[in-house]
Amino acid sequence: MSLKPKLLDGAVFIADAHENARRHGFSDFLARLESGEIAPPQLFLMGDIFDLLFGDITHVIDNAKPYITRLEALAKRFPIYYFEGNHDFNLAPLFEFVHIIPLSKQPMCFESPCGEVWMSHGDKYGTLGNVIYTKLIRQPWLLKGLNALNELLGRPISRKLIDTLEAKKICGKIHGFEELIKKKLVFYPGQSPKTILEGHYHQNHRFEHQGILYVNFSSFACDQSYFVVQCSQSIKFAQLRGGNV
Repeated sequence: MSLKPKLLDGAVFIADAHENARRHGFSDFLARLESGEIAPPQLFLMGDIFDLLFGDITHVIDNAKPYITRLEALAKRFPIYYFEGNHDFNLAPLFEFVHIIPLSKQPMCFESPCGEVWMSHGDKYGTLGNVIYTKLIRQPWLLKGLNALNELLGRPISRKLIDTLEAKKICGKIHGFEELIKKKLVFYPGQSPKTILEGHYHQNHRFEHQGILYVNFSSFACDQSYFVVQCSQSIKFAQLRGGNV
């Protein structure tokens, strides 16, 4: 018997909300879930839901506590899978009921009537420098040391990071995006045909290549879109508050 979790028809996906003091779209989205206006059998958070949320960094955890409480309450109603991104990681100590998928366990495979569906935030397979950086920045000893220094000095490090990220422009098209992605598809496990779902790039784009259907979700911060999976003979996504992927 397979131990792979199942992707259910009607599951909702949201990626790259980059919630911060200036953006509150994710809070509004949670309110629609809480009211039952949106009632998914599963919710997939595909990473970078917050502009900045690292485990062990007190300042950003304090900012996110209301969201954490709300997500925990929703996770008692339906399963929530939170794929850590490059802006939000080391989250397991912050959640009890939300399923946290760290980078080390990405991509994760789900079964569906349409075959294997592999999910990842999207920053798993990068350059050697990026791999070293992502491993180093997630080390608890490093974050705890930074947190101690940050708190001792009155939180200047976290304030600077927050201000920098709030000012960053994150919406735009990537030239040569398909060719960029094709180079890393070979690193994904599993046999074709299969489907790969990612956030991270904010491109709202899909294409097929050598038996692989690749879907990159748009950034919720850019267009307020979330996606509802429809799977019969082939996997499709209804993009709400926008067109179809």
